[in-house]
Amino acid sequence: MKYLVQVFLTFGIFFTPVFYSPSLLGKPAASIVMLNPLAPLLEGMHMAVVRGHNLLVPLVGPGSLGGPAVVLWEPWHLAYSAAWAFGGLLLSLLLFRRLSYLFAEYV
Repeated sequence: MKYLVQVFLTFGIFFTPVFYSPSLLGKPAASIVMLNPLAPLLEGMHMAVVRGHNLLVPLVGPGSLGGPAVVLWEPWHLAYSAAWAFGGLLLSLLLFRRLSYLFAEYV
């Protein structure tokens, strides 16, 4: 399991908009990239800090190579990330409660 997590984290950097902007990928790929729960957080931070954009207002940018316009930001992106975080918290709490009897009490 340790090695699988390491591989997923290594390749996970390419599925978040750290090295590129989602608008460079085109409309369908930008939507897929924004499904990653970390992508809206990183893109929102970039929009707010670097561009000075209000995150409560949607932002539409030009597509790559003169293609159709790409939605760069919508306010529900933050709610999407928050829902994943809350769902992960509830799932981990449930798993912890269910498996806590297996934990060692003394080291």
